[in-house]
Amino acid sequence: MGCGPAYAQAVAEYSLALALDLARGISREDRAFRAGQERYVSDGNADAVLLHGSDVGLVGFGNLGRSLNRLLAPFRPTLRVYDPWLPAGVLREHGVLPASLDETLTRSRFVFVLATATDDSRHLIGERELALLPDGARLVLVSRAPVVDYPALLDHVARGRLLAGIDVWPNEPVAADDPARDLDGLVLSAHRAGGIPQAFQAIGDMVLDDLTLLAQGLPPVRMQSAARELVGRYRNRPVS
Repeated sequence: MGCGPAYAQAVAEYSLALALDLARGISREDRAFRAGQERYVSDGNADAVLLHGSDVGLVGFGNLGRSLNRLLAPFRPTLRVYDPWLPAGVLREHGVLPASLDETLTRSRFVFVLATATDDSRHLIGERELALLPDGARLVLVSRAPVVDYPALLDHVARGRLLAGIDVWPNEPVAADDPARDLDGLVLSAHRAGGIPQAFQAIGDMVLDDLTLLAQGLPPVRMQSAARELVGRYRNRPVS
């Protein structure tokens, strides 16, 4: 049994917040203002874009992707999804466009990396895939660090080709001299997307409900059942 659904809404909201920050430079301009280098009106908006009506790609469509899909609906995006574990019919039922990984990356201004870590997904987003993203694309990473080649991603950001919001890291805590700390094109986050008090409370409620059902001889319904075919594929590390 898993508690993934308890985190999904929190992570989805945080992912949306990162995307809006990347779209409008909110935290970047906040830092500039505090340093006395604020830029007024259009001067601070040269690279600003709208999320509304944009081409958006989701890499992975599990709990996180489905929760984020609902939050994105008012923005009316063209939403493409790559998820090799789901048939196209399931994706269409959720109102998204099934797409290959290359199409998802090539045609998206915003990309949310939501895939879990498996042997197959390690560096799924590597140099070749990052090069497919359009210039000025925004990438949000909130699922698992091994899915992305970090040195390649940081290189694209350092060259000003991409912007990124990152909540998970290959090594946590991140080293004090990590080059990511000095890149203006990044929104940095310390693995905060899902671990909020309401999510922890939800996990407790789910466990209690399912234990009550089990005590009555009934099957649990609130925790997520582990699929035997998939459990052996996961390579997620525990979060300290």
